[in-house]
Amino acid sequence: DFIISKMEIEQIMRCLTLMNTGRPQEYVYNVPLSLDKFTEINLKGLASVKTYDDVLEVLKGTKYFSILQKFRPKDEEKIKIADLEIQLTNEQYGRVFEIIAKSKNKSDRDEIKDIFSAILDFENVSRILRLKKYYNFSAVQIKEKLIPYGKLREKTIDELCASETVEDVFERSRSTYLGKLMSKLQYNDRTQIKNAL
Repeated sequence: DFIISKMEIEQIMRCLTLMNTGRPQEYVYNVPLSLDKFTEINLKGLASVKTYDDVLEVLKGTKYFSILQKFRPKDEEKIKIADLEIQLTNEQYGRVFEIIAKSKNKSDRDEIKDIFSAILDFENVSRILRLKKYYNFSAVQIKEKLIPYGKLREKTIDELCASETVEDVFERSRSTYLGKLMSKLQYNDRTQIKNAL
């Protein structure tokens, strides 16, 4: 469900991004028909939309509809793509953590929670980097747009958000469990390559 939901959000955002640039008709060339049998989204319907209201009509009855309705642009406004994507993703992780919390097996619950925490902590660090590099957001603005789950401590998140440059974000994240995990994976990859040679 998580993987399919992630792919559905990607499709919605691709469609809306093209709409924002005045090229909604181009989405028809990107429709992954292989996803059609797994998704609750009418992908063929999404491929024929011309307006935001058309998108709402196609997605009526899905778990995405209420969020998309909140972001309906007024008059000639552009769709707030970044804010919408953040909201959809945050809701997605919220559903995942609700399901995890209901698991009766504590060891399974802890293990799955750790996996998803690592995924979303990585997602948050990626967001911090993007918002800092491309939007030059302040620390407060960045923090407002992060997923409110994960294992990174509040103090660490504040430090990452307050970093002056992208390089500082990389440097600070090295000392976190996430940075150590990435280093370990890179080390293992290098070792495997060396052994293979």
